[in-house]
Amino acid sequence: MHHFAPFDRGPKQKESNMVRNLLIAAAGALITAAGAAQAATVTFIPPSDPTGQVFSTNNNDGYSGGRGVVFVPTANFTLDSVGIFQDLSEVTLSYTVELASAITGSVGPGTILRSGSALVLTSGLEWIDFSFASLNLDAGSAYNVAFFFSSNSNQNFFYNQSGAEPYSQTGLTNIDGFSGYNTGNFVLPRIRLNGDGAAVVPEPGTWLMLVAGFGIVGVVQRRSARRDKAVAA
Repeated sequence: MHHFAPFDRGPKQKESNMVRNLLIAAAGALITAAGAAQAATVTFIPPSDPTGQVFSTNNNDGYSGGRGVVFVPTANFTLDSVGIFQDLSEVTLSYTVELASAITGSVGPGTILRSGSALVLTSGLEWIDFSFASLNLDAGSAYNVAFFFSSNSNQNFFYNQSGAEPYSQTGLTNIDGFSGYNTGNFVLPRIRLNGDGAAVVPEPGTWLMLVAGFGIVGVVQRRSARRDKAVAA
């Protein structure tokens, strides 16, 4: 019976394996981040009132003329559905996605890109989402998402924007709520966008892992060069 000692590939091979594993881990983290970005949900939450509250009950509160949000994407975004946080009982809720006519003041009605309606019954405040054929939103263009109903809702949830300027959040800028297509109102409904294609921004830890990986590659290359030079001498 023969006993064979494990083959030691030496420090050079071990360093190479370490670099390979680190770079694979970093690449995996980037792929994970990309996958998360491909299924993006963006909820409009103003920094002036990140909590929001119920402002009125058993009231239409301006929805007969349309309430919504105007915004400008900072990167191309493929929109698949829009949603609003509402409490409705057997109420016909309609929506539009529009190319806005302006980014402040009178922002519409604009060119309608997607629209639809449904008879809605919720159990208290719930997300009501409308799906549609994918819509490409271009970076730098202004868009409206508006919701309408003619009856009263059970509860109307809003974020308070009184005295606040239009704001920005990840991937979007010039965000402002409107009533009757005018941004002079002081509240923003709770609205969300669902889609994909948002710009991928790796987490800081992923960047650090990549930078560390490239740094180690450089160190290993320098060590290998010195070792090969010493052997040749």
